[in-house]
Amino acid sequence: MNLERILNMVIRQVVNTLTRQGINAASGQIKKIGQKKKAPMSETMPDQDQRREDR
Repeated sequence: MNLERILNMVIRQVVNTLTRQGINAASGQIKKIGQKKKAPMSETMPDQDQRREDR
């Protein structure tokens, strides 16, 4: 194997691991944001149900 192939393989592996870590970190952030937003959403849901009943 020549140097160019080896470098390409190494770069691919580094990029793959970095993107996987980035996706995991991003999904973790999204989950945290979702958990923060779930509480207010559950609080607003009864209000919407009451509005529908009033109509």
